[in-house]
Amino acid sequence: MTLTSYNAVYQNGPTQAQLASYFSSNSVILNYLTMSPVQGVQMLTIPATGSYRFEVIGARGGRCENIGGFGATVSATITLQANKKLYCVVG
Repeated sequence: MTLTSYNAVYQNGPTQAQLASYFSSNSVILNYLTMSPVQGVQMLTIPATGSYRFEVIGARGGRCENIGGFGATVSATITLQANKKLYCVVG
């Protein structure tokens, strides 16, 4: 599953309707991924106890070539319990 901003911009983040549209071909995902009460924060409910691999990719920052970071990729495998809720901010 890939979490993105689903083309939402600024501080508003995606809506539940944008999530539903994005995952319309795989509605099972919507049993586990919803919007939290905080606008723009996605809430992922872990379906079963086990090890989950996460890969987080950050974009390059700054407004021109010589200023800002170059982005990064971080990955890890984490053991999580069923029904644990992860709150994700993407943007």
